[in-house]
Amino acid sequence: MPGEDDRSGEVRLPSGRTLSYACFGIEDGPTVVVLDGAGSRMQARAAHKIAERVGVRLIAPDRPGFGRSSPDPSGTLLTFADDVTALTTALNIERLGMWCQSAGAPFALACAYRLRDRITHLGILAGIGPLDAPGAFDGMNMAVRLSFHAARRFPSLIELQFRALAAINRRSPEHAARVLIASRPPRDRAVLSGPQWPTTVAAMGELTQSPAATAREFRLMAQPWGFDLAAVRVPTTIWQGTADTVHPPSMARFMASRIPDATLHLEPGLSTFDFLDRRDEMLRTVAPSDAATG
Repeated sequence: MPGEDDRSGEVRLPSGRTLSYACFGIEDGPTVVVLDGAGSRMQARAAHKIAERVGVRLIAPDRPGFGRSSPDPSGTLLTFADDVTALTTALNIERLGMWCQSAGAPFALACAYRLRDRITHLGILAGIGPLDAPGAFDGMNMAVRLSFHAARRFPSLIELQFRALAAINRRSPEHAARVLIASRPPRDRAVLSGPQWPTTVAAMGELTQSPAATAREFRLMAQPWGFDLAAVRVPTTIWQGTADTVHPPSMARFMASRIPDATLHLEPGLSTFDFLDRRDEMLRTVAPSDAATG
């Protein structure tokens, strides 16, 4: 894989802030913007070879406070969507697909709401849904549930939690990664600690680089999002496993019920990283129609 620094860039936003990003896949292919969990480029990085095979370019923007992107303490999900508008305008991208995972889903849905004329398809893999939805926490494991409740009521605790994880990461990224994936379902832990392990450890460095930015994202997810899913007028496909206890099936069902043009693939017994062998399918689904199909 090319060195990541060789395919990175940044743009100056209308607000004067900077937005950094990394590119994967082929350089001149149809574009899919990829949004992963807080601070992470893992989803896009791990799909680099697959994107080359499918014939698409992946762009992974760094959300405020991560990478070289300027912090935005007063930002919202919708102001990030405006950042993505500015990024795609600067890169002369008129049509794009969007693919997200986990905590990237609220930001991607905000983009789909705001950029409905540019986004051709949104794909959600095990996404976090609105936490004020009925039954949002049904099936969620206790560690993740407590984190979201703390983000809503005691947000400073989330920052302290990630500062502690950052301190562990400075001493041993491998140990920090093991701490983080301890709350994942057993199937996910097995995948993340297997051949995916180097990518998992790399993602830890991104996640822990800015505890304040991570805490801010948890607060944004825990608050009302500022838009109605019923107003997301972009074709949307959701892939979800029933064994996922971090982003439980109740969230996927709610999103599929609210988004007007949504298709839900609910797979019995699977968790998030069981879908790794379906990334070709996901990229072909979300990529603009001029993407290669070979």
